[in-house]
Amino acid sequence: MKYQAEITSNHLETIYLVMLKRISKGFSAETLSFFIGKEPDYIERVESFELPVYSGEDLEYIANVLEENNHKSFFGSVHDQTVLNIVKESLSLENRLSHSYLSIDENSEECLLFMLHETLFGELENKTSSKENLDIARDALDLLFRAGYFFEGKTAGQVLNSINQFLTEPLDPIYIQKALYRFAKDWENEKELSIIEAVIDGCRRYEQG
Repeated sequence: MKYQAEITSNHLETIYLVMLKRISKGFSAETLSFFIGKEPDYIERVESFELPVYSGEDLEYIANVLEENNHKSFFGSVHDQTVLNIVKESLSLENRLSHSYLSIDENSEECLLFMLHETLFGELENKTSSKENLDIARDALDLLFRAGYFFEGKTAGQVLNSINQFLTEPLDPIYIQKALYRFAKDWENEKELSIIEAVIDGCRRYEQG
């Protein structure tokens, strides 16, 4: 896929820094979108210039999920409002996805600014020990539910951090994501364990139903 837009140097650096962090932490664009309470394609659309760059509030959610102490670390190192003509190209090959960002000058010549690669892990069922890890995520959600954790709405990112901070070996976010889906959908008809999904100020939260 190929995308083109005019964007400031500051905004491009923010996109780059978020991408770099999410890829290094093993989050796909879709998974990060889920944990900050947005639509599945939100992060991808920002990275492809289809949506405006992240707001300060969005960056706070992103920093929380990616375990970054300060969301301002995603700001450009130098305040630069220069408008750039940028092309983004994404190429998928087997289980790898590459993203190239190029600037276009007044002579329509392209110059590569940066390129990032990420691994696509495939279906959850193909992961090693997937059933065991999914069971751990379900049990953790069950415990939180019974302890009254969901009496007040919680973002998926808050749930992720609450579960992983008590585990010796943190769970891959995809297991917690799937467990939350099942709880929110009242899996296996266990009414007493159901939680509901609500959208508040554009961010999904989960609460006891």
